[in-house]
Amino acid sequence: MKENKFNIELIKDLVSIILLTLIFSIVYNFILYGNINFIENAKNKSSHDLKSDFQEVTIEEAQDHFNEAIVIDARSEENFQSGHIPGAINIPVKNFDSYIDKIFELPQNKLIIIYCEGIHCNLSHQLAEKLQTFGFKNLWIMYEGIEGWLKRNLPMEK
Repeated sequence: MKENKFNIELIKDLVSIILLTLIFSIVYNFILYGNINFIENAKNKSSHDLKSDFQEVTIEEAQDHFNEAIVIDARSEENFQSGHIPGAINIPVKNFDSYIDKIFELPQNKLIIIYCEGIHCNLSHQLAEKLQTFGFKNLWIMYEGIEGWLKRNLPMEK
């Protein structure tokens, strides 16, 4: 009999916790967003927070700001070593976790220009999204990448 009473008390406690959590979630969403549509609010918030802090620019636009920016090559270490834009640093998106120390050394208030292979490569966008999670706001993506750079016969560094 005592065991049965204990089980009923445990179930009551669990139901109370679940109800309190649900009420808190509803109130929180209502205060923050003015409604309780959890999924739509999360989609809108994440799609607004990401992508809004970086923009795609041409090579010419990027070049106009190279002297005031940090230029980052998002390609692999091997591709970077075979040739990159002069003054660029390498933070390969595939090995991002290995470069955390380097990321913490970057000034967050400075313009960052990111590039990868070219218009069919998404590494620069992936890196920009990762950098956003570290608080970087002023991010430009040189969308023509190294392919566009080479087509213009611009200088390379090895």
